[in-house]
Amino acid sequence: MTIASTIMNTLNSRLAQLASLPATAWPNVPFTPTTSTPWIRVDLLPADSALETIQGSEEHLGVYQVSVFAPLDKGTGAALVQADTIADHFAADRDLSGLRIRSISVGQPMREESWLMVPVSIEYRVHHTR
Repeated sequence: MTIASTIMNTLNSRLAQLASLPATAWPNVPFTPTTSTPWIRVDLLPADSALETIQGSEEHLGVYQVSVFAPLDKGTGAALVQADTIADHFAADRDLSGLRIRSISVGQPMREESWLMVPVSIEYRVHHTR
């Protein structure tokens, strides 16, 4: 298994443990949202890795983006509550089998197509020796 798939699987597994997980658009899996029903989309946004020559390991940084979608014209409350629930879920366990959660941010609600979207950015760091 590659480090990229290990990172994605670790973060996806943590998200899947959320008791109130809404319908989810997983990467490269067909998904059609149901009108008027909240849902989320996950994306892995890796940054450049760095080689640490002292220990011969690589440091991998990036953002696990969980985008919360809610119907437009219904206010921001439900979407923000779901975003906070996801943020709290990741904050409860910041060390996931060697993958460390560095920070968690809930962004500004914004319109994306016919939905209200609230981004939850989960910054991670992992050290890996090849």
